[in-house]
Amino acid sequence: ALALYALLKCKVPLKDPSVRKGFEYLEKRHKKPGGSYETSTMLLAVCATANPYKTSSASRKRSERLKLKGKWRGWAQKLHAHLLDKKQGQVWRYNVTGQPGSPPGGNQDLSSTQLAALALFAAHRVKIKTPDSVWQDILDYTMAAQEDDGREVVTKDPLTGAEIRRKARGFCYIKGSQHPERGKATGSMTACGIANIMMARFILTDGGRKREEWEETVDAKKVQQSIEDGICWLEENWNARANPRKQQENVYHLYWMYAVERAMDLVGKQRIGTHLWYSEMGQHLISTQREDGSWDSQSAHKPAGVLDTCFALLFLKKATQGQIPFPSITGGSDEPPVDNR
Repeated sequence: ALALYALLKCKVPLKDPSVRKGFEYLEKRHKKPGGSYETSTMLLAVCATANPYKTSSASRKRSERLKLKGKWRGWAQKLHAHLLDKKQGQVWRYNVTGQPGSPPGGNQDLSSTQLAALALFAAHRVKIKTPDSVWQDILDYTMAAQEDDGREVVTKDPLTGAEIRRKARGFCYIKGSQHPERGKATGSMTACGIANIMMARFILTDGGRKREEWEETVDAKKVQQSIEDGICWLEENWNARANPRKQQENVYHLYWMYAVERAMDLVGKQRIGTHLWYSEMGQHLISTQREDGSWDSQSAHKPAGVLDTCFALLFLKKATQGQIPFPSITGGSDEPPVDNR
């Protein structure tokens, strides 16, 4: 499913033998996927069959929607329902069918929730709706996964000269976990947290149409501050070559790259601090490509080469770009806002 999603995002036609055979395999062998990761990835792949070459333009025009018809729509609706059924409490974990007991750390984590949010967001774009209450749960859980405090960083607004105070607060895989990795903020999880909040806020403001009402709510400033503080953490811990704060060197490095692409393209930022993130990461990525065209950072689980190559392609293609037409409701963009504010 991940390979199919990457191929479609890279504009490989749906009728291409590799794509066609891939979907035939999923239809025959995995009609009802076992866990939330598989369900989310399959939903992403199926939704990507909807006008794949119009993805960016369609997202910018409210009157023009991506269209998912026939068997693809029916398949996506079943996957969507199955994914919602896999929700455990507020959000998701692996939740594999038939797996006895709860996985270590409980039934919720930020990584599984991020993939589920991406899939639900893709479904939303083809008019398969998810209740606002689910998006509110995603927002609440994600914000709770952020560090409570961090180093204060004071900068100035380049336009007004006003002081901007932020705290470098990262996001954790499972906040509060005693595990040496799960309970600490990392680069990939911080990028995932920012992306979740951006998607949830976009849906809960009805695609930005209700942004004035949203700005008057008690939580609006907290949400914006959470995004800004997360970006501040990325600035303070920036590393284009490795997943920041992972205890094992270079763990899930290409997943970290793809997580940055998702977050920054949803926020609408070309820079993380002074760093042109796409250029820096892209140059490193191209320099590590293998002779057969694949990537294998030896930092992912099996099949590492497939996962890394998919993440590399999705990063290079900027697969998330344009999915929110006016990325930051209040600040955050390096470029002039597209809605002329």
